[in-house]
Amino acid sequence: MNNYYKPNPRYLANPFDHIYQDNDVEVSNRPEIKELEDFAIHLEDQIEGSFDLEFLTFQIRNDQLAFVRTGLIAAQIKFKKLYKETHTSFDHYSRDKLGVSYWQIDDTIKATDVVMELVANGFDVLPQNVNQGEKLAHIRGSERVRIWREIVETYQPHEITGKTIEEYIARQQEKVLPKSTQTYNVEMDDELYCFLWALGHFIFGIKGVTEFLSALMETSKKLGNSLTLEGVHQQIDRLYQERNLQVNSE
Repeated sequence: MNNYYKPNPRYLANPFDHIYQDNDVEVSNRPEIKELEDFAIHLEDQIEGSFDLEFLTFQIRNDQLAFVRTGLIAAQIKFKKLYKETHTSFDHYSRDKLGVSYWQIDDTIKATDVVMELVANGFDVLPQNVNQGEKLAHIRGSERVRIWREIVETYQPHEITGKTIEEYIARQQEKVLPKSTQTYNVEMDDELYCFLWALGHFIFGIKGVTEFLSALMETSKKLGNSLTLEGVHQQIDRLYQERNLQVNSE
């Protein structure tokens, strides 16, 4: 049994000290899992001894771009067909060796291409995950660089999300996103929200609540970004009828 697994009172103060629990189980011998365990133990010792906050902060910032390193390696394996050493297809290699589907790795490669182009164009702020990078993947060349420059000039880094990027691109291209992907800044007190949620559940069922609230949000936007009971009542019949027509046509 792994010697690191022993009762330790520190676990009570730090919920991430799972490595000190006495679970009477063997830790996986997969190299990457063993390395993760060793990293956790080393980090715990470092924090309790002398630590360098600046270095730890760098580690976080560096690890936020780990998906790019993954994409760079995966691209080499895919495009140079290195996977043929053991597998007949990249899809089979991805599922068998990486434990993920082909499209997940493909999205990582696409996001990596985006990030590396932005690096080459001198940006300090970069997409922080595959989702953010993938939103820019279908835009090519100078247009991609232009849009990203406008995004980083418009938003603070912590405000940039996949949805922020998607909505910004949609506005640039004068496209209307599906209701489920739109976000609105709606003024609504908790009492009204609870009333609307309960009403949506009563009328449409649990699966219809999100659709119901999304429709109300869209109406709210048209009415000036606020919701009142009077405004809601004006829309209930219309939403109810639309929902019934949809259900009856299915």
